[in-house]
Amino acid sequence: MLRVCIAFFGVTLSTSAYLALTPYLERTTGVSMFGFSTCDNMLLPFTIIPFIYIMSFFRPCWQLIEPYHTPLPFMSLLKQTWMGTTWEAGLALVVFRGLLLGREFLYFYLVTNFNLSVVFFLMTLLRVIMMWLCSLFVCYFFPNFIALSPAERERTFSILNIVVKIIGSSFIVGSLVSLHRHR
Repeated sequence: MLRVCIAFFGVTLSTSAYLALTPYLERTTGVSMFGFSTCDNMLLPFTIIPFIYIMSFFRPCWQLIEPYHTPLPFMSLLKQTWMGTTWEAGLALVVFRGLLLGREFLYFYLVTNFNLSVVFFLMTLLRVIMMWLCSLFVCYFFPNFIALSPAERERTFSILNIVVKIIGSSFIVGSLVSLHRHR
């Protein structure tokens, strides 16, 4: 549980810093949000690889990040990564990074050009409702694809589970309506 809390606060802190730093850099240096995101993505290997290299020397820190894996020397880690990568995996990684970059552009545009409260609630609403609807869809039509056991399928489609999701989504919609009325 401690690892999850540390990771959650780390992601929250870094995302907050990113969202606060980007408009500041745009005002002070003239680098637009797209330029900043491009630099961020291009410089990523120059920050991640040194971080992994440094972490490979500190076994207790590595165990905190990856508790179920034995830490490897840095060069062995690079060799295993390179040898285990197929062109399909490389292509999937390029597509994944492209989608992440597109999401970053969209989030940044929404956060900087619209009311943050409305954007946050709309994104929460979309994420929550789409995730549980997609989950129900996949569990119903493709249970073998995700290796869904009969017990998991029963829990997923239980009336209580669906009612709780509908009530939670209704609260989010109610909050949005209330927020919109009081603007």
